[in-house]
Amino acid sequence: MKTKQILRTIVMVTGLLFCLLPIQALANMVNITVSYNENGKVLFEGQSLSYGDVVTADSEGVIEFILIPDEGFFIKDAILNGKSELHGSLSERLVPDAGRTAHYYYLPLVTGDSELEIVFAPQVKPHRVVVSCNEGGTVLFNDENVNSNLSTTIGEGEILTFFITRNDSKSSIALYYNDRRMASIGSGGGNTLTIGYPSMEELAAILDQDPTYSEWRVVFTPPGGSGNGNGEAIAVTITHNEGGSVKLDDEDILTRSYPFRDNEIVILVSPNEDMKIAGFSWNDMPYLYNPEYRQNRYIFTDVPFDMNCVITFEARFDCEVAVSSNDGGKVLINDQDISTDIIKEGEEVAFSIVPEDGYYIEDVLFKGKSVMDQLIWDNSPKSLLNTDSRSATYISQIVTEQAGVEARFAANPPVMPISVDNAGASQIKIYAELERLIVENTAVGETVSIYTQTGLRVKAELVNSSRMEIQLPAGMYIVKAGETVVKIML
Repeated sequence: MKTKQILRTIVMVTGLLFCLLPIQALANMVNITVSYNENGKVLFEGQSLSYGDVVTADSEGVIEFILIPDEGFFIKDAILNGKSELHGSLSERLVPDAGRTAHYYYLPLVTGDSELEIVFAPQVKPHRVVVSCNEGGTVLFNDENVNSNLSTTIGEGEILTFFITRNDSKSSIALYYNDRRMASIGSGGGNTLTIGYPSMEELAAILDQDPTYSEWRVVFTPPGGSGNGNGEAIAVTITHNEGGSVKLDDEDILTRSYPFRDNEIVILVSPNEDMKIAGFSWNDMPYLYNPEYRQNRYIFTDVPFDMNCVITFEARFDCEVAVSSNDGGKVLINDQDISTDIIKEGEEVAFSIVPEDGYYIEDVLFKGKSVMDQLIWDNSPKSLLNTDSRSATYISQIVTEQAGVEARFAANPPVMPISVDNAGASQIKIYAELERLIVENTAVGETVSIYTQTGLRVKAELVNSSRMEIQLPAGMYIVKAGETVVKIML
C-alpha cells in the first residue's frame, strides 16, 4: 500500500512538471499575422502561407521567412508593424524546389504579437547600362562577361556588381561611371577588384546623374603606362579661390606631371587668418567632408590617373559662447571673468569652473549635456577635512557654433566625525591623489566601503596591503575604513 502511494506521488509530480515546463517557452512565443499581395510567395518553416495566415514563433530565436517573387517582380518592401524593415534583412540563396533564387528575410527583434506585410512589385527595366573595357583583364557586370563592350538593361531596385580581374599584378585598375572615377587598384596587392553599388535610382540620386542611362568604363593600365591609357604621364592640376595659398610638393606651382608608378603627390593647403578650408575635391569626388581650420598637408601615393583638384576657402564665422552658474562658484572664459565672448569658428576655448570655499562642482553642462567625465581637474592634494573644493577646466576642442557652459555648484556636506576606538584605527590615512583614492595603514583583511552622499554604497574593497589605490569617477564620497569614516572629494 505504501509503495503504491509513493508511485502515485511520483506520477503526480512528474505530470505537474511536464505541465509547467512549457509555460516559460510559451511566454516567449509571439503570433505574426502575414499578408502580401499577389505576384509572389511567402514561406515559413517550409510551408507556403496564404494572405492573413498567423504563424507562431519564438521571439528569442531567429524568425525566418522565405520570399519568392514571381518572374518579372521584385521585393519592394517588408513592413513590420507599420514600419519598413526590409533593408539589411535579406540574403539570397537558391531554392531547388522553387527553381530560382529566393530571398531569406530575417525578422528584426519582436517582443509581442506583430503584423508583417510583404510588398511585391513589377520589375521594369528602364535603365540602360553600357560597360566597356580595354585589354589587360576580364570584367563581369552582374555576371555578364564584358569582352570589350556590353549594352544591357537593369531593373528597378537591381544592384550593380563588378568583378574585375587584371592579368598583371603590376598593372592598375580604374573604374569610371560617366567619366567619374569610382574605384581603383594600383600596382601590387590583389589582382581582383570586386565592388557593388545600390540601384541606379539611388546611385544617380547621390551623384546627380541621369538614372535612365549610364556609361561605365574599366581601364587596365600596364606597368609604366599612364592613367588615361594614352602613354602620357600623370597630370595633377589644382585650382582654388582666394582666401589661402596652395603648394604642390612644397613649390608655388599648381600643376605638375608625375610618372605613373611610385608617385607621391603632396598638396599643402594654408588658409589665411580667419579663413578655413571649406572644400577639397578631386575628379569631382569630395575628399574633405569637414572643414579644416589650420594648415593641412594632403599626401597621395600610387595614383594611376590624372587628378583635377579643386580647393575652396571660406571665411570663418563668429561664435558666441556664454557661461552661467548658480551660487557657489563661477565660470571663466579663457581665464576671463566674463559671461559671454565671441570666438572664431574653429578656435579652442577653455572654460574654468571655480567653486567657492565650502562648495564643490556638482555638474557641468556643455550644449545641455554633462561633460563631467571630460573635466581636467587640478591635482593639488586635499586634506581629509578641508572643505575647499578643487577647480576644473573644460576645453572645447573646436567651436563651430553658438555654445554655452552651465556649471552647477553644491555646498559641501557636513564633515562626518571620525570615530577612533583603538590606536590602530587612529593611524588610518585616507586622501585623494591624482584622481585616485588612497587608503593607508588599514589592517589586511578589513573592508573599505565607499558611499555616495545619499548613503548608497558604490564599492567595497578588501584590504590586501598596507596601501591601496582605488580608481573612482570624480565626485564627493563617504569612505569607511575600519572604524574611520571620512568625507572626501575626488
